[in-house]
Amino acid sequence: MAELRPDERGQTTVELALTLPLVALVIGVLVEFGMLVADQARLWHAAREAARVAAVDADEGHQLVAARETGLGPLEMVTEPKPNLRVQGEPIEVSLTYAPVGTVPLIGELFERITLTSSATMRIETP
Repeated sequence: MAELRPDERGQTTVELALTLPLVALVIGVLVEFGMLVADQARLWHAAREAARVAAVDADEGHQLVAARETGLGPLEMVTEPKPNLRVQGEPIEVSLTYAPVGTVPLIGELFERITLTSSATMRIETP
C-alpha cells in the first residue's frame, strides 16, 4: 500500500465535505418525491371513497367527510351532476384537488407549487 505524501493529508476529509451537501440534497429530493407519490395515492383513494358515498347519498358534506378520512389536508371537491340533476343508473364523477405541504425543510418549499388532482366515477344507486 502506498503511503500518502505529507501534502495529501486530509484529502478524504475535504472530498467528503464537498460532496456531503450534494448527497443530502439528493436524499431530501427523493424523500419529498416519495411523499408526493404517497399523497397522490391517498388522493386517488379519497376520490374513490367520495364517489362511493356520492353514489348513494346526495349530501356533498358526507362526500367531503369521506374524502377527508384519508388524512389529507384541505381538499377542493367538485361533484357532477348536481343533486337535483341525478338519475339512478347514470354516472357521477367526483374530482378532488389537493395542494400538498412540503415535509423536508427548504426542499419541500420547491414542491409546494405542485397541485395534485384525482377523479373517480361511479354509477348512481339512489337519486
